[in-house]
Amino acid sequence: MDAEKLRGRTAISYSRWSSGRQAKGNSSVRQTAAARAYAAKVGMTLSSQIVDDGVSAFTGVKLQPEL
Repeated sequence: MDAEKLRGRTAISYSRWSSGRQAKGNSSVRQTAAARAYAAKVGMTLSSQIVDDGVSAFTGVKLQPEL
């Protein structure tokens, strides 16, 4: 989408990581910083954040979808 069309809109960031090792690292900080930077760049307001500190589907624990 053209950045000009995003100006003034409200955004919600979505951060995700799969493992406890990643959760202990800087995944949340890094992804939140990227979302804030993008929102500022295109003139959006970042209103909230959804965090999915889920379990990896790769390991087979979460192969079945859950909505």
